[in-house]
Amino acid sequence: MAPARRITAPIHTRLALGPGGGALIHVVEDGLLRPVAITADGREFGLGLLGPGQAFLQPDGEARPGLGFYVEALEDSRCLVFTRAELPELPARDPQAAAQLLQALSGGVADLSELCASLCLEAAPERLLRLLRRLAERHGTREAGAVRLRLRQQDLALMAGLCRETVNATLHALAAAGRVRLGRQSIWVPTP
Repeated sequence: MAPARRITAPIHTRLALGPGGGALIHVVEDGLLRPVAITADGREFGLGLLGPGQAFLQPDGEARPGLGFYVEALEDSRCLVFTRAELPELPARDPQAAAQLLQALSGGVADLSELCASLCLEAAPERLLRLLRRLAERHGTREAGAVRLRLRQQDLALMAGLCRETVNATLHALAAAGRVRLGRQSIWVPTP
């Protein structure tokens, strides 16, 4: 039986996604990826950050007219790739890949559950700080007593369910309170 397919992308390139006509499931093995949506008028919005053990679904080309999608490698990256048709036979064909997929999908469900609770129960500052801490833990770079995140405010806004203006004001209020440090497309979150 053939092992699962893998695709790679060097830093600052786009992942070579499969042809349209069917959704593909990708599980990140190594690296850091940023999925990006493109609106019908050409605006691009980062949809989050994905690191090892996380998954994303490549949308079917026909599913959302006028909306494009690509995934950018922020580090050298490698993914396992599965089609929907492969899923029933996957545990017998490649048990290790099936376990990786199951772990990634269950982690995604936990993340969505946490996001829903945060959207319903937390004000903007708490929601943004929780998101920054989670991103710092998973994807940040340790630098002098803090963890650096390289993010655009628009990307944070989409991840937190806020508008960019609210994110900007909230980040500056958090910085004034000493809870984060701001730089050009970088945010430093103090280590706990």
